[in-house]
Amino acid sequence: MKNYALALLLLLSLNSFSQTNFNTENLIVTPQELGLKSYEKDSLANALVIYEEGNSFIDRSNGNLITEIKRKIKIFNTDGFKHATVVVPLYKSGGSKEKIKNLKGVTVNISGKSDLNKNNIFEEKYSDKVVLSKFTFPNLKEGSVISYSYTIESPFIHKYHPWEFQSTIPKLKSTYHTSIPGNYEYNIRLVGELKLFSENSKIKENCFGNSVTSASCRNTTYVMKDIPSFIEEDYMTASENYLSKLDYELKTIRYFDGRVDNKTKSWKNADRELKMDVFKNQLFKSGSIKNDLQNIDLSASSALEKAKSIYEYVQNNYIWNGKHRLFNSSVKNLTKEKTGNATEINILLLNLMHAAKIPVKAVLLSTRANGIPTKLYPVIGDFNYLIVKAEIDGKEYLLDGTDKYLFFGELPFKCLNYFGRQLPEKGASRWLDIQPMGNSNLQDSATLVFNEEENIFDVTLNEITTGYKSLYKRKRYFQNPTQYKEDINYNNPNLEYVDHKLISGKKNESKFEEEIKFTTGFDNINGRLYVNPFTSVIFETNPLKLQQRTYPVEFGYKDTYVYKARLIFDESYTVAEVPSDYSYTLPNNTGSLILKFIKKDNEVQVFLKFNFALETYPAPYYEFLKKYMAKVIDIQKNSIIIIEKKIN
Repeated sequence: MKNYALALLLLLSLNSFSQTNFNTENLIVTPQELGLKSYEKDSLANALVIYEEGNSFIDRSNGNLITEIKRKIKIFNTDGFKHATVVVPLYKSGGSKEKIKNLKGVTVNISGKSDLNKNNIFEEKYSDKVVLSKFTFPNLKEGSVISYSYTIESPFIHKYHPWEFQSTIPKLKSTYHTSIPGNYEYNIRLVGELKLFSENSKIKENCFGNSVTSASCRNTTYVMKDIPSFIEEDYMTASENYLSKLDYELKTIRYFDGRVDNKTKSWKNADRELKMDVFKNQLFKSGSIKNDLQNIDLSASSALEKAKSIYEYVQNNYIWNGKHRLFNSSVKNLTKEKTGNATEINILLLNLMHAAKIPVKAVLLSTRANGIPTKLYPVIGDFNYLIVKAEIDGKEYLLDGTDKYLFFGELPFKCLNYFGRQLPEKGASRWLDIQPMGNSNLQDSATLVFNEEENIFDVTLNEITTGYKSLYKRKRYFQNPTQYKEDINYNNPNLEYVDHKLISGKKNESKFEEEIKFTTGFDNINGRLYVNPFTSVIFETNPLKLQQRTYPVEFGYKDTYVYKARLIFDESYTVAEVPSDYSYTLPNNTGSLILKFIKKDNEVQVFLKFNFALETYPAPYYEFLKKYMAKVIDIQKNSIIIIEKKIN
């Protein structure tokens, strides 16, 4: 009985302690941490980092970079088990490689401990330059706490070990210690929206070198606390842009013998490397394009029409192989094989326009999934894509010849990533804002006519889309018109498809207009007809679901949605009820929503319009956008018009 009372007392204490009572200073697991059932600041979290600490320094005996890592994680449920498999990438180049050493780990449960052993550790080849060291913790249970430590020894001091404060699970505290000798200078940047709790530095004398020469070190400690989990959601570029972390790029090494090695390039040197080493002196050349020039009709008097002829020739005569590859591209091979990567196709486009006396520049950019390139200093590796900028009659056109469904001046959506670096034939490169061309709109006009005999509404929907709203439709329709029509029927199970007709549109023109005919039903309750006039919806569910979003909402382009409808019935019916009008405006007039209903003798007119006036909304707009989209969904799903028979 005494033992039972003691056990009960312990259980109560484990479940009732304050959640501020964590051990965030070392790997020791406390009874309170074992008894924790959830994290009060994020009740949906399946795991929690309680303690995390890193320490990086350059070993004075061999010049290698040493990084010591310690981490303690609470596992709340089975969904959190994935965090008990740790993956450490180890890099190698030539005869040099990184090593993992001093690996220790333990799983702690209320019932006891289970140490990490060699059967839980294995390696996997990821690529020719990367090996993954993996270890999985034994005896996992809901409520387990895992802790581990290891050391990485790296000969690659040009890339000081980065530190990710934020991850997919919340963290109570993350600490990173660095020791950098005075003869090593790094560009250091804090990425992400979160702020450091503290940053403290001090100089330590004689920390690097030998008995003859030595250098002082700057020892810095970075601390971040109460770090929310990073959860990916719709409308974002690469997560690497916003995960809070410290990044390092080696700028300069000053050797003890007086030599100085500048590792970070100037843009002047980077431009030269791009033209000579990356693009192999292929830009603005005409040697391999003579046959193509002879096959293009350049008789048009205007420069714009000539440029369009060249652009459509490349679109229709060369096939993109699906690869972006910036390095090791060959226009000569492209013209021979008629298929190639994006860089080859767009260098060909550049060279053809240059030969036709159209002013052009090459533009380097990073696609949305690849991350935003830094503007602080040149990093060629930040870029992974090449496009062309043409300047015609005072107007700029950004061009990509890889997709035959793009209109002149339209970029693939993946390229809408803020800015790129334009590289002219002569002179210095400079930054260029990447802006989408034209408007992206969707306009629906629906006529719903009550067919009393069939007890349905006959619907004719005229839909006009432009820009990126039409790009997806153009691709699907012109690739397979029959399948496109079948998909309309399949994707709208509540509608009875009747017919589809293309009113206007070409595969590489912005405007795409179509007419769709179908029938739809309604609810009949005690002789009253309950009709939803919205025959198409823009959002089935709200794409914004997070409790908190610390990164911007990146649509990529501005867009507008308009829906007009006429609900028509014969003179024997009357309107009993229509929804109320509604309007809402986003802060700073960055979007507005208007809903109106007009009753007439034998019809109801419906008007809905909403827009997103920014390509990117900063994080503080998130709650407003979430409410905005929720209202649109509510309107389109729950706007019910009631009509009934007239009483004679």
